[in-house]
This record gives sequence, C-alpha cells and structure tokens, in this order.
Amino acid sequence: MKHSPSARRILMVAAVVVGVAEVAVAETSGRSDSSERVTCELIADVSSIVPGQPFHLGVHFKIDPHWHIYWKYSGETGQPTRVAWEAPKGFEIGPLVYPGPRKFVDAADIISFGYEDEVLLWAKVTPPKDVREGQKVIFEAKASWLACKTLCVIGERSVRLELPVAASGKQPARANEALFRGAQAGVAVPADKAKHVRVDARVSPQRISPGDRFEIRLGLSVERGWHIQSNKPLDDSFIATDLFLAPPETIELERPAFPPGKVRAFSGMKVSEYGGEVLVRVPGRTTGDLKPGKLLIDGVLVFQACNESGTCLPPQYVAVKVPIEGIAKGASTDSAASSPVAGERISSGTASPAGGGVSIASGKDSVDAHRVSAASETSQRPVGSSRGLAALLALAFLGGMLLNVMPCVLPVVSIKIVSFVQQAGEEPRRIFLLGLSFASGMLLFFLCLGLLAMTVRIEPGWVLQRPLGVVLLTSIIFAFGLSLFGVFDVRLPGGAASRLSQAGSSEGPGGAVAKGFLVTILGTSCTAPFLSYAWVGAMGSSPPVRVLIFLTMGLGMSLPYVILSAKPGWLRFLPRPGPWMEGFKQLMGFLLIGTAIWLLWVLAGHVGAEGVILTLVFLTVLSLGLWMIGRVPPTASTGRYLAVHASSLVIVLASGWFLHGKLRHLTGDPKEIVIALDSGRSAGVAEFDFAESIPWQPYRPGLAEELAGAGRIAYVDYTARWCPTCQSNKRLVLDTEEVRSAMQRLKVVPIEADFTRGSETIKKDLNRFSRPSVPLNLVYGPASPNDPIVLPEILTKGRVLEALEEAARATSEKGMTSAKASGPA
Repeated sequence: MKHSPSARRILMVAAVVVGVAEVAVAETSGRSDSSERVTCELIADVSSIVPGQPFHLGVHFKIDPHWHIYWKYSGETGQPTRVAWEAPKGFEIGPLVYPGPRKFVDAADIISFGYEDEVLLWAKVTPPKDVREGQKVIFEAKASWLACKTLCVIGERSVRLELPVAASGKQPARANEALFRGAQAGVAVPADKAKHVRVDARVSPQRISPGDRFEIRLGLSVERGWHIQSNKPLDDSFIATDLFLAPPETIELERPAFPPGKVRAFSGMKVSEYGGEVLVRVPGRTTGDLKPGKLLIDGVLVFQACNESGTCLPPQYVAVKVPIEGIAKGASTDSAASSPVAGERISSGTASPAGGGVSIASGKDSVDAHRVSAASETSQRPVGSSRGLAALLALAFLGGMLLNVMPCVLPVVSIKIVSFVQQAGEEPRRIFLLGLSFASGMLLFFLCLGLLAMTVRIEPGWVLQRPLGVVLLTSIIFAFGLSLFGVFDVRLPGGAASRLSQAGSSEGPGGAVAKGFLVTILGTSCTAPFLSYAWVGAMGSSPPVRVLIFLTMGLGMSLPYVILSAKPGWLRFLPRPGPWMEGFKQLMGFLLIGTAIWLLWVLAGHVGAEGVILTLVFLTVLSLGLWMIGRVPPTASTGRYLAVHASSLVIVLASGWFLHGKLRHLTGDPKEIVIALDSGRSAGVAEFDFAESIPWQPYRPGLAEELAGAGRIAYVDYTARWCPTCQSNKRLVLDTEEVRSAMQRLKVVPIEADFTRGSETIKKDLNRFSRPSVPLNLVYGPASPNDPIVLPEILTKGRVLEALEEAARATSEKGMTSAKASGPA
C-alpha cells in the first residue's frame, strides 16, 4: 500500500512498465497481450446448447514455466485473477469457481496464493427455455490477471465463444471433458464430504466490533489408522497440509499457526505428519470500517490422507466457512468472547507461525516488543501538549494576519478604515468602536467555521490517507487556483448581496458587524485555499481546539482593522493597491496549481496512473462548471444565478459520482508486488545492495524486533507519500551516499512502514512512541531489540549515522561481555 524504490525495485518497476508497454503494443498488433507469459481461451463443456439445460463455461489459462497468476485472494502480495462475463439476455451465469490454489513464498518470505502451468476458472450457465434451435449464441469473457516471476506483468484479454443451439430435450454432446473434470477435482468440497478427516471451524469471539482482535480455530480430527502430512513435510513430493482463507475487506488475518508435526520413520524415510486431534489457529482483527451485520470468511483446506499400509488418497480440497457477526463499537460481545490476545502468544506452545528463518509473519502485538526507553518517551511531545498547542495557535494567528495581504482582501483594509472615519466624523472613540464591530463580524465567520469543524469527526491524516479525501482536497485547491486566475469569483445572489450590503452600509456597530461578515465571505476567492489547509490541520486536534484554532486565525485577520481603527494615520504605511495586485494574485494561483499537482502525486500512491488520469478528467469537468459560473454577470437576476449554479453542480456531481465508482475498484501503484531479493541470507535475511538507493523492505509488526533478536540492525522508517517531512528526510538524508554506505557496512535491514493509506497497526506504533503521525524513524540493535533508538522528526545525516554506529557499538560491547562471561573462570 504500502515504497521508496531501491535500485533492484526500480528495475522491477521498470520491468512492469515494459510489460505494460508490451500490452499496448500487443493490442495494437492484434496478438495476445502477454503471449509470452499467459494465454487464455474461452471453452465450454458442451459443443451445443440445449434450451433450459445448464452447462459450464470456463476460461482456460496457460502459464509459462516459473510464472504464476493469483487466486481470488492473492495473499500478502499480487492481485486476484478476475473474469467478467457477457452473455445474451436470458442466460444466467453463476459465480466464478476457483480451484484450490497453491502457496508461493518469495525470497523475502512474502506469501501469495495462485496457480502455475495452467488453470481453468469456470461458471455454471443456465440458458433460457425459449432459445431457438439453430441460433448461434455468442459468449464473451474479459479476463484480467497479474503474472509474476521475479517481476510482474499485468495481463488482460477479451475472449469469445460461439455455440449453436440444439433441439429441446436432446442430450448435448460433451466437450473438453478432461479439462473440466480436472478443474472440478480441485474445487473445494463441503466439510462433511472430507474423507478420513473431520473439519470444524470456530471463531472467538463470534461477535466483533471495529478494531477488535479475534481468533479462528480450525480443528482437524484425523481418523484412527490414518495420518496427514504436516504443514512442513520433510520431502517436496509430499502434499503439505495448508489453509487458504479469503477475508472480506474489513478483516485482516495473520498467517495460520500450525502445530509442529510428529516426525517418525515410515517405509524407510522420515515423515512429519499429523494424527489424532490437530488445532490450527489464525489470529485476526477488524478494521475501523467494519459495519454491523453478518460476514463470512471462506477458504480452502488442503491435505492428503494416507493410511498405515502406505495407501494415499488424492489431495483433498475442503471448503472452510467461518461466519462472523459485526457489531457496533461498544456493544457487548457473547460470553465466549474472551480476547485471544489476552492469553498466550499463538507462536508459543503447540503452534508456530508457518515459515522458516526469521519470520516476517505478523505475530500478536506485545507491549514489551515495542517498549520505548524513558529517555525516548520524555523526548517526544504529543500534539496535545501545551507547547505544541501554543505553536499551533501561533501559526494560526500568523496565517490569519497573512490573509490580509491577499489581493481580494488588502484593498478592503484601507477602504473600510476610511469609511469608519467618515461615518464617525473623525471621532476616535466611535472609529475604534466601528473597527471593533467590523472585526467581530470577521470573527463570527471564523467561529462558524470552527463550529462546523467541531461537528466533523475525522482522525488526523484521514484526508490524505484515502483516495476520496485526496481528490476532494485537490479539487478545492484546483478550484480556487482557477479563481485566482479569474475563471470565476465567489459571489452571492443579487438579492442576498444587496440586502447584506444595505445592512452593512447602515451606520452603527450592527452594520459594521454585518459588513465584516460579508467581506470575509466574499474574500474567500483568495483566502479559501489557505483556510482549507487550516481545516485539514485542525482535524488532527480535539473539537474544542479546532474552534480555538479558527478563532485565533480570525483574530489574526481582524487585528489590523482594530489597530488601524485606533491609529487611522498608520494607513499610509500600507501598500497602495495597483496592477501589481493582479500579478500577485495570479502568482498565488500558480502556487495552488503546483500544490494540486503534488496532491495528484500523492493520489498515484493510492490508485495508480489510471486513477490519476480519471481524476484529471474530473478536474476538467470541474473547470467547465466553474467557467459556467464565471460567465454569469454580477447584474444577472437571482433566477439566472441559481439556474447556472444548479446546472454546474449537476455536471460536477455526476462526474464526481462516476469518479468515485471507478476509484473504489482501483489499486495503488504496483511497487509492492515486484519485490525481488538476493538468495544469499544471513540470520535468515538476504544481504542487500545499497549502491544506488536503499532497498526498503515491507513492514510487518514485530519484524524489526525479530531481526534485532537474530543479530541484525534494523532501520524502520514510518513514512507516507503525503508527508513532506518524510520525503525530505528520505531524499536529503537517508538516500545519500554516506548513510547508504554505513547501512551497507553494518548490514542494516531497512524497513519501510508506509502510512499513506492509513494503518491501525502503524497507528498503534506511532501512539506508543508518542507521535501523532509520521515521520517516525527507529533504529533497532541486537543489544536491546525491544528498546529502539528514536530519532527526531527532522533528520540529519550526523544523527542517523550516530544512531547506526551506536546500535553497532552496543552490539559489539554486548558480544564482548557475553564472551567474557562464557570464558574460563
């Protein structure tokens, strides 16, 4: 989701780009889009259709040696293989059936599920009873896949099949029987159809709310006189017992924890097997997006049963279905809902995580595993501290004052003060009273903004962690950039504007309050982009602090009016309005467009290039709508004003709705699925090449502690694509020759915890280290694997190098101490 490119990963990404280019060339030349890797064709198990009699359609994939495509749930990397059907009206096509997958483990110990060599994905088709004999029926299927080896290539192809209609009541001639029979043999059967093994799946607790942890417990009862291979058989020719689960989007599962097999001699060889009662555990948790209702985690259990005489049955694929009930946050769970994380770790006792070496599987969170030293804790101040709040309010006040420099606002300062002087007849006390009243109207506007922000429940970073939030912020910034270029202005309908103007033109404090409120509204053509930044920043604070931030900004913007009302003679120090203001206004427009471009770069990390292109189309439609609004003259009637605004709103909302639907189905940029590591290992982990850039590895909870415990130094960078400080740290400090050389020399394992799309696990780590958000940089060393060195938010080369050397020095001192302790007395 979720990473800075290394030299090796740059090559992999380049390979994907080359693969996509091949797709484009292939489509224009009429050949298969990835003919050198995956081909597919549409087949049926009949040669003709009989009205009303079901048959099967399937897409047959042929995959090059050493390449693979993915199952309906791809695992820790990759993307599912999908088929979209098109059939004439009246034909009913059932769900796509996936045979049981196999497991792939790459050099980084990342697990995925899929198929190699060939696979048939099929569906049941029921024709209508009134289809005419002799008619030719055309079926089409659009297949999409990701094919991976050491690099990955996106594939897509449309295939079609034409079948004649036979006479009603006639038995259709069979076709492609061997292919369909083989595919059906790999389809999971219900648990009660399993031979010699009883399968029982349970979950504790059964009722879970957003953010809860739970545990799936899969019980296998092997019939006496029979056994199945363990999860780690001692020979590659044996079928390992394995579990493949496909959770819904609001469920996150860790790797299954299988018990160790019983090793014994059998028929002249050693085997690792299960017999009797076997318990497989799968820890999991729900995301914050979980909604109340019924959920189903389905999957496939694979095993091969053999008896004591050496007779083995074909591999069995058994369907596993685990129902879970989602409940609202705070609702009571059932009596059996003892938290699985409250007791022993799953990796202890009779079960251990699948995988070998240093496990990159996420285990259960442990407070000790993320302990922070007292010095580190006290050095980190949360945003809510008095010092942090004071700095935030100071910035809000300064920002409010700077709003007066904007071209839409600056001319008003002189005009209003002169107006107050004229109304008050040079009486200083009345001039000051009118200035205070005008400032109160401005503060009233900011109070309304603060109260609105107070009612919105958004967590820190929410806007930039979600594609919809990034698009919304980009649209606001882009729209007001167009406003600064003169495409449109923020205006009220003629009647409303005249009434407010009349109220403001009346003498007295009440009129000054109304005028202050109106001027602040009309000035949003220039100030709204900066108010939107304040809005996003305020969302990271508590609701009362949000109101305080906007009031402080309003105080900063209104203060010049109060001061100049007290000292009207100081007006001569203000810059005189002139042509320079239009140039300054347009310059600010370019800055906003530049910000929008940066936000599109952030968006690419969420939805990839296709999502960015769709967003650009939406921004074009938004530009059209705003241009329509800008064409309405100030003298237009209220009816015309409302009609044009309504028309503009309709086309923009329609385009936005289309964009929202498309973005929901797009994945982010594919860097995670092209990881390739060297096969050489030390302490269970590959040696990395830092020659050109840092080869960042994907984050897993507890991975850094495990690596440190195995004798390696781990550098963890908690970062996000939308975090400027993070990107600056990476480019100016971390990815420099001095730091890379030190990491290479000390055999550091660089880990990137990407917070671009948000993560409850990463958020938990940030909270433990008293950080409201990224950046956070930690150095783990073998001398104290649970007590990392916490680096400041803004990095320097010297501090990073010092931390790396400190971790290495502490490791060396610990080794010398251990050697002395183990030496002769």
